[in-house]
Amino acid sequence: MKKAILPIFLANAGCLDRCVFCNQRAVERNYCNTLQEEVTAEINRQLLYLTKTDVQLAFYGGTFTALPDDQQLMLLQLGKNYIDGGKISSIRVSTRPDALDDSCVNLLKTFGVTAVEIGAQSLVDSVLIANNRRHTYDDVATSVARVKKSGMTVGIHLMTGLVGETDETNLLTLQRLAQMVPDMLRIHPTIVLRGTKLEQLFLEGKYCPQTMQQAITSASWLKLVAQSKGITVIRTGIQPSEELQNGQVVAGPFHPAFGELCDSAGFYVLLYILLKRHIVNDLFCSPKDLSKIIGQQRKNITRLETKFEKKIILSVSNLIASGTIETSTCSSTHLSSLVEKLGYNEYKEILEDE
Repeated sequence: MKKAILPIFLANAGCLDRCVFCNQRAVERNYCNTLQEEVTAEINRQLLYLTKTDVQLAFYGGTFTALPDDQQLMLLQLGKNYIDGGKISSIRVSTRPDALDDSCVNLLKTFGVTAVEIGAQSLVDSVLIANNRRHTYDDVATSVARVKKSGMTVGIHLMTGLVGETDETNLLTLQRLAQMVPDMLRIHPTIVLRGTKLEQLFLEGKYCPQTMQQAITSASWLKLVAQSKGITVIRTGIQPSEELQNGQVVAGPFHPAFGELCDSAGFYVLLYILLKRHIVNDLFCSPKDLSKIIGQQRKNITRLETKFEKKIILSVSNLIASGTIETSTCSSTHLSSLVEKLGYNEYKEILEDE
């Protein structure tokens, strides 16, 4: 059974500096500081609406392991009390790669933490420096290995379109991700938010955000690479919030359904290859994938029918695995095969060729 996540947001708590893109309060649904009574009240409020028995308490939004010792211990003990009382099953925390030594890992395990999410954002030092991350790729690799060795689940966050990012740095990040193999991955494009250093760079003409198509191309390819290595992608795109949808975004590829757009992009390329290499009109897919394959406002199908000058007939079957498209000749192709069939440049060329 999939866990129910009970999120507590600790906006910038434990952060010793501010990354160029960061306006944490703008991307959070609610802010809760580390006072015990406030956190307790928020946990109890959310438990009233959670129906699943496997609930994981998640401390998001800051650098948990860099919190003052008394606050960190208070939150961990609070979570442990809920575990002992049968209200939750485990705890998840988010932190930085340079704030996760052996003693931190041991402490987390002692109090029932089973998953650690590490904000890496990039796996290339030059990009990390340009975005004021103040950690290195080696810090990321070391912390991921340390958490994996402990037996806890480890996830990392990566961003596309960062300051200083190029096709070369993208490729290096992909290579290093494949070597590192965390259990989980979050991906989202860089958005220019109000009140950030990035906003200043943008207004001065020193930073150009990705277009929506560029962001979809890079994020969808990153997701495919991760999945081909057995890494679970738990989110693609920033969680929509009232603040983000009401004036906090200055520029950049923000879309409330960004994850579905990325999945749809992968299916478009897969359909393109099938139609180009096979003389078929009839295609079959899982009902779970139908809307993604068709695309928003039937964009994928319309675009392909125009390009190949043929009518595409798409049918669903519960016998077909999600992520797979079958042809009328019964040949079956999964999205993950794109990584083996294509390089990034060819994938990009197919997606961006109008």
